[in-house]
Amino acid sequence: MELATAVAEHAVQHYRQGSGAPAQDHREELAQALQRWSLYLASSGLRIQAHEVAGQAVDIYHALHQFSPSEEHEFALAEALKDLADRLVDVGRFEDADLCARDSIRRLEPLFQRNPSRGNAFGLVKSLCTLATATHRIGRQREALQAATEACELIERLPHAQESDEHAPDEIQGMRAFALRGLAWQLGASGRVDHAVARASESVEIYEALRERCPGLWKRDIAEALSILGVQHAARQEWDESVERHTEALNRHYNALEREYREAVRPQHALALGRLAEAHLGRARARPAESRQEDLLEALEHVEQALEQYEGMREEDRWANRIHEAWTNCLEAEVLLALDATGRPQRAAPATRQTCGRAEAAARRALTLYDELDVRAWRLRFNRARAQEVLAQSYGGRGRPRAKVLRAHEQAHYAFARLDAEEPGRAEAELHDIEDTIESLRQTGPPAQARAQTAVNRSGKRRKRHQPKPGLRGRQSRQGAAGHRRHR
Repeated sequence: MELATAVAEHAVQHYRQGSGAPAQDHREELAQALQRWSLYLASSGLRIQAHEVAGQAVDIYHALHQFSPSEEHEFALAEALKDLADRLVDVGRFEDADLCARDSIRRLEPLFQRNPSRGNAFGLVKSLCTLATATHRIGRQREALQAATEACELIERLPHAQESDEHAPDEIQGMRAFALRGLAWQLGASGRVDHAVARASESVEIYEALRERCPGLWKRDIAEALSILGVQHAARQEWDESVERHTEALNRHYNALEREYREAVRPQHALALGRLAEAHLGRARARPAESRQEDLLEALEHVEQALEQYEGMREEDRWANRIHEAWTNCLEAEVLLALDATGRPQRAAPATRQTCGRAEAAARRALTLYDELDVRAWRLRFNRARAQEVLAQSYGGRGRPRAKVLRAHEQAHYAFARLDAEEPGRAEAELHDIEDTIESLRQTGPPAQARAQTAVNRSGKRRKRHQPKPGLRGRQSRQGAAGHRRHR
């Protein structure tokens, strides 16, 4: 990848110099070279620079289309806008990505209506999928689901590949799997989990068939499809299937991709580790109390690995993935509290307070990150409310004052109540659980914790109250002593 990036950069410099000819004669070649360079930079993890280079390509295509309007220049500009939208998503600028994707679709739709070729269809499908991702991240879920559905319907309407087609059959199948993968995620985010599992399973099957024909390709795609399928199984509380899918994504793909591409796949790798930890936590909660320890320890190991991945990211990657890092910190707090509840009868009070203290610190880190974000999206506000609830639980485990524990739970209850009012039924279970907790606290108070032993003066000597410590006599004490001698 480093060699490909260097070659692409050299090509850009070559076309900028023009090899002795006027630079404007090579503007189209320069724009194409900038697009390739941006793609390689993004694949290498240099996302800020990739975004800047993609913007330069868009500027050149704009100038070309204004100077010489044509369908070819219009299509090239739309493709460049879609690439810029992808790079904006990579750096966390989702509203700007939404605007660029819409501009791309606005240019591609008339082209496809006039000429419904497979190339125009592919361009439109990719732009719709990018739009779905951007609108999902800024909280417009209905628009995201609509865009993903349109992309999938469009690719399904295309005729089967012929030998004379410019696109190979594998490329067509890959585009279909890509559209199904995006639709599965948006269906799951909209609560239609059964349909999401079906679409994600179909996407995985297509990628598996493609990988058998070309083992060196499709690794990132199949890893992402498996991870999405694992999330949908978790939403249906099919914990064994969820653990299997996430484990397969990590062991067969992400671990190898991390060794090969390093920082380029670190955000996806960290997210996959967190999702596997969540699956282990869900399976532990579904089991009897005496059978939870193994899954909880697995969950703690994976969530700590995920947090290490976030700490090792480039600064721009960590900033763009603050949402996922906040969710992972909250997940760590939940795992620690579950471990504490499982082993509490056998553990001493100081160990219990130490575990709950770690959980409280993790929940506070999550809330700090959420407070830095624009929390208009329903799912984001739900995750923040969940972090508030976990923080309240950690207060109870540490033996905090009853009023403080109750107040923290009431704040989380208020957040969940607002969410349930906006989307009736989606936060109902969490709302009922926290209402039961509040009622229990009002009747009995938080679980009692043994107080720490006070310090003991083993010498047996009683120190006089307000006795000044020797060696700390300053200017005022010396002045006081001199005045006492004068008036004696």
